[in-house]
Amino acid sequence: MTTFRCFLAMLVALPCVAQTGSATQAQVRIQVGEPYIPLPKALAAPRWCFLGQHERICLTIEDGAWRSQRLDLSTLKGVTELSGQDLPKDAHVEMLDRFGDRLLMFYSWWDGEAQEERLAARVVDMSTGRPGQDVLSISVHGKLSGYRMPPGAWKSNKIGKYRFLPSNNEQILHITYSSQGAGLRDRTLLTLDTALNHVESPFHFLQDPAGTRSIAITFLEDGSEVRAVRDHRPERNREKKKAVDPFSYALMRTYPGDTAWTTLATATDDAEITSGLLYQQDDGAIVFATWYTTAERWHPEEGFLLLRAGGKETASGTLRLPMPDSLLLRGPLPTEQHKVKFGAAHMVDSTKQVTFVDVLAGDTSHVLVAEQRWIENGGQQEALWFGNTDDLFLCAVNAAGRVLWTGCIPKRQRHEFSPLRTFLPMYYAGEHLFIRFDRMANMHLPVVGEAATTGPRVLMVDRFDAMTGRHARELIADPSAWKIDGLVSPKVEDLFNIDGQRVLLMCSTEQGEQLPVVITFEP
Repeated sequence: MTTFRCFLAMLVALPCVAQTGSATQAQVRIQVGEPYIPLPKALAAPRWCFLGQHERICLTIEDGAWRSQRLDLSTLKGVTELSGQDLPKDAHVEMLDRFGDRLLMFYSWWDGEAQEERLAARVVDMSTGRPGQDVLSISVHGKLSGYRMPPGAWKSNKIGKYRFLPSNNEQILHITYSSQGAGLRDRTLLTLDTALNHVESPFHFLQDPAGTRSIAITFLEDGSEVRAVRDHRPERNREKKKAVDPFSYALMRTYPGDTAWTTLATATDDAEITSGLLYQQDDGAIVFATWYTTAERWHPEEGFLLLRAGGKETASGTLRLPMPDSLLLRGPLPTEQHKVKFGAAHMVDSTKQVTFVDVLAGDTSHVLVAEQRWIENGGQQEALWFGNTDDLFLCAVNAAGRVLWTGCIPKRQRHEFSPLRTFLPMYYAGEHLFIRFDRMANMHLPVVGEAATTGPRVLMVDRFDAMTGRHARELIADPSAWKIDGLVSPKVEDLFNIDGQRVLLMCSTEQGEQLPVVITFEP
């Protein structure tokens, strides 16, 4: 540990090395914090971590007790721990996520006196991690098929008793409940706005179409509600080893005052889809898009599935985009004559964050499937980066969706084994910065074989001028500096953009400690 801290201190004095382009080199300051023992991360007590305005908070909840750790981002010292035992002993956290400007925790518990299950919500203080008092508590009537099922017991087979479906504009949170006796049919519990007020939606008591399960929901400007639904998956006959029947998917729509759903489009696929993105394009088409994985045990196929209904360009139908190796770019690279329409980002699971992009060129709409990161530029410009199997592309657009410029990081200039999602984007001093921790054996030769996993760790920055797209590539840490006897390269677990000028690296050590490191870009 001492050797590693000495090494980081040496980095402060290292000059940046520009590889390409002529952009001004970044001045960086590296601040190393004190190592500390993090909260345990286990299946029974998951750990949630998030950034506040001046702190990083981690929170765990188990057996009615909660613990939080607060790391001050200005000093990186003196981790503060809080704890409490004010939750029901059998409380099970169903959701902990941002909704509007709040961090909400929904949890379920069994009220033994009333013999009923309850769903409650608390606002978590983003500066301390302390859960507040209940701001919402409702009864979920009755038992499940005559016996008590522990909260979250269905989570293991991806059915889920409670489901939280935010609408595309993130102003409405739709909460449903699936009871065992009703199969996979959802019953609407609540429709909330960002102030946690109940929305008297005309759809509040409208059940999902019989025998289906909602996997995405959105409310359109004309007042209608659209859902992407799927039917129940037939159980596999283990004795006879029968093949599993494919799933049936549909886009369904209803209007205020209606008592039925209208089917817009249907599809049959063997991929089991549990969530996705539902949005409306400029031409009126409604699109559901999701990441899928087939049920093949040895060679599962992964990729994107799009279900489209209506619109001027193409007939309703489905489109599969296999993705065996990395991100794919479908359609031409946007130009300044193109207009870009973005769907919202959606966390499909714990590892994949996906954006579906329409590039509108005249009367033609090209669907681009991309992993995305947003960067704000004074509220006037947003940037989206996306990649394919050859190069990493960057597309900058203004608020109207007009393409300002496109950039590219050729594959030969980035590490073969660097996952695209490890890039951390930020906007600083008129430039878009893409920061990554990488392994490289030789800066000028391809990295292959054993060298890919044994090479030194380097901190890289790709810089794009926000107005022209001019690209420059820099090393914050020169690879030669890593050749120190006894140095064990730290494992970087996460990178966080604190405020557009500072980057937080959370490193793990061989002793099981966490070491916070802040990199500050200075003019």
